[in-house]
Amino acid sequence: WHQSDEHNMLRCAIVTALARLVRALGPLCVNLYGLLLPIIEFCTNVKQPAHVYLLEDGLQLWHITLMCSPTCTDGLLKQYSAMKELLEVSMENFKVCLQILESYLRLDCLAFLERYGEEIVATLQSLLTDIRPEGAVVVFRCIQAIFKIHPEKAAMLFSQLLFDVLASVLRGERTGEAVNDSVTGGGLYSLSFEGGYMPLVTQYLALLARVLLQNLSVFTDMLTIYGKHVNATAEEVLMGLLDVWLEKFDSMPELESRKLTALALCYLLPHFNWEPMRYATIVDAVVDVLHQIHRCDEDGVVSDKLVYLPEMAEGESDDEDTAEQKRVRKDRLKDPVHTQSLRDSFRIQLAQLSQRLAPPQVEQLTEAIDVETRQQLQAFFEA
Repeated sequence: WHQSDEHNMLRCAIVTALARLVRALGPLCVNLYGLLLPIIEFCTNVKQPAHVYLLEDGLQLWHITLMCSPTCTDGLLKQYSAMKELLEVSMENFKVCLQILESYLRLDCLAFLERYGEEIVATLQSLLTDIRPEGAVVVFRCIQAIFKIHPEKAAMLFSQLLFDVLASVLRGERTGEAVNDSVTGGGLYSLSFEGGYMPLVTQYLALLARVLLQNLSVFTDMLTIYGKHVNATAEEVLMGLLDVWLEKFDSMPELESRKLTALALCYLLPHFNWEPMRYATIVDAVVDVLHQIHRCDEDGVVSDKLVYLPEMAEGESDDEDTAEQKRVRKDRLKDPVHTQSLRDSFRIQLAQLSQRLAPPQVEQLTEAIDVETRQQLQAFFEA
């Protein structure tokens, strides 16, 4: 490495070879930190001219080192301090930069957020104001990863962004106007009622559903605060959000987002007095997702194909898996999409709603559901 000081293309080859070596060594790559970390730091230092040649390969080496590392050392944490400047100088490598951020989250989420949490929030919010909707989807997937891994810390850090998302959905979705007024402090994309970029709309709605399921107090506080801004009750705000969820539900492309939203809808069922048609629309949406995630084994046992049991994390392990792939499987056990059966959740929430209502009210709601949907729901519950 030192002998190739004036030969940047040779150094590129060295960095590529190191990345392959790290992948081959797996967790044993910790023994090479003394070599790897200074090289990663050099390659990602935008103040030195050689970064023009070395940056792309250096980022890949950084990412692979994180993926293979068994624990997060102070040296690895310190290296992240270079990220802010990398994203400020160029957006060319922003996707791999966000992959690196996610790898840090999976390696040691709490230590990473304690040290860089506010910087991460500022960086991601800055990105959202300066990129196309396609790029914003990538940023929101990264934000969702933070909420999946440490929902409590994420809700604290991203409280303003969550409020901006709620305002963008409730105002921009209906009017197409820019969401950049006294109601919000951010600059998120407005969602036009007819032409909203659906993958981004899905990210907004899925994030709100996740907060409802994992941070209920944060969610209710958002509704209350927003309601004060628009002179509405928290329940009125929620019903407005519910209508957007239901209207856009069929356009959600990702099954995980659809199940997440369906779980949120189920959670709401016992807590309100429903208009029959709105109730029927909720039931229809949940049944639609049940069809998508329904799985029947050879013995006729029905299960939710997205539910991920603890023993599956060990059963899928492979000698060639990186340490990060194993961490990803364990992180699924924190995600309601992979831990909660939609069928069971739906059945429980419907039972609680029925217990709260008088029989004539239950009958009125039931009759609002079309016959075919009722039959399908009954079949799911009896399977």
